[in-house]
Amino acid sequence: MVHLLPSMAQRYVLLVDEWVKNNGDWIEPEPRPSPNHLHLIKESPLPREDPISRKEALEVIRWYQVFLPPKLGRALKSRTEEMETEGDDFPKDSDGSAKIALIGIDRSLSAWGELAAQWEVGGGAIRKIVSHFNRLGGMVENEFPRARAFIRPGFDT
Repeated sequence: MVHLLPSMAQRYVLLVDEWVKNNGDWIEPEPRPSPNHLHLIKESPLPREDPISRKEALEVIRWYQVFLPPKLGRALKSRTEEMETEGDDFPKDSDGSAKIALIGIDRSLSAWGELAAQWEVGGGAIRKIVSHFNRLGGMVENEFPRARAFIRPGFDT
């Protein structure tokens, strides 16, 4: 059975490659604080987290960009195998793989948000990518509703 998740993840890979090809020269300068960060400095008694640089944001995006298609493929394959062999009482490899994919989606969306906050020219291309990515994340959540609750030994304990 062919599933839409891997092809959507692969489409994301292509969208990121295209965006980097067209905007990679913008990545190199150091960040300027976004208005939200300045607002937090004035009113928050807690130390603020410095905005990540454009280069760091792109590193996060690029890391998870190639990571997501195989993780989602594994989640789907594992789910098929689990239907044949396991009961409902055991933690599922499919949920674990889907959880890792969702973590990657969350972190990538944060990185895209940071790039969008620093983008001065316009964010149409970023909005297109984020919209696609939000749809992908929603589909993962629907396909694997127990994924976020999966406990990863050594990470979530």
